[in-house]
Amino acid sequence: MPIGSENKPFGVIAVYSTEKRDFDTDDIYFLNSAAFFLSEIIERFQAEEKLQVHQQELERLVERRTAEYTEANEKLAQEIIERRKIERVLRNNLRFLETLLNTIPAPVLYKDSECRFLGCNDILARQVLGLEKEEIIGKTLPEVCRNFSQDISLKIHRDDLELLQKGGSDNYEEEIMCADGVKRAFLINRDRKSTRLNSSHITIS
Repeated sequence: MPIGSENKPFGVIAVYSTEKRDFDTDDIYFLNSAAFFLSEIIERFQAEEKLQVHQQELERLVERRTAEYTEANEKLAQEIIERRKIERVLRNNLRFLETLLNTIPAPVLYKDSECRFLGCNDILARQVLGLEKEEIIGKTLPEVCRNFSQDISLKIHRDDLELLQKGGSDNYEEEIMCADGVKRAFLINRDRKSTRLNSSHITIS
């Protein structure tokens, strides 16, 4: 009697009698039941073996992925540490630049490619414009100009844009009504320091 299906049997079950006899229907039914029972046991064992193999593969996959994620997290943590170091250096450099600019006894400012203020010293912010630096950064001169005429601020703004486009440097004199109510004549020195950054540096004396 085959154990399992006829197409894919696991083996056969056979019986032997010490006496000559014919196997009746009950005997055949018993053998069929025994073969089926053995087939179920074998299939269960095979399924458990396959499950164990899959579980081991899954555990290896989880270990590998965990190791990869751990390595990635360690790299990310190291990158964050390095970035924070760079940020601290940049902040220190910025503080040094601000301190240096504030020691200059003349208004100084620098702008981006759209002529928006990137920074300035205290004299320009408070004496000339009458504002805090936080109110100036990121804005154009016409946006922060309160005390001198809009025509002058627009002219200076256009001249700054032209300088950024053509590069180089120039000097000219301009009378400006400062925030303290005093009209002063300034010699404006402008210089496009970097064509890559498209920034301008202006010293007013």
